[in-house]
Amino acid sequence: MNTEIENEVIGEIDGEIFAQKLREFTEKMGAPKHKKRIGLMIFDKNNPNIDTRIRITNGQAEIVQKITKESDASGHTQREEIVLDIGNNTESVVK
Repeated sequence: MNTEIENEVIGEIDGEIFAQKLREFTEKMGAPKHKKRIGLMIFDKNNPNIDTRIRITNGQAEIVQKITKESDASGHTQREEIVLDIGNNTESVVK
């Protein structure tokens, strides 16, 4: 099971605020990791609590499903992430 914790912040910010937040995060958590990624997100109009993603990151493919859980006491929305690692061997998926 993946025990890595990811905090996702969504919103619009300008360049100055981005630079400030990047400095803050870098001081707190270390240098950011740079990745090459292309992805496709699929939303289910009948169930907005689930989205499915196909991602290729640094040459490694995976299918990810994110499921929104109830908000916790602090108002933060919790999301479970299920990952199917395809790797770089697409033949194993097609068969």
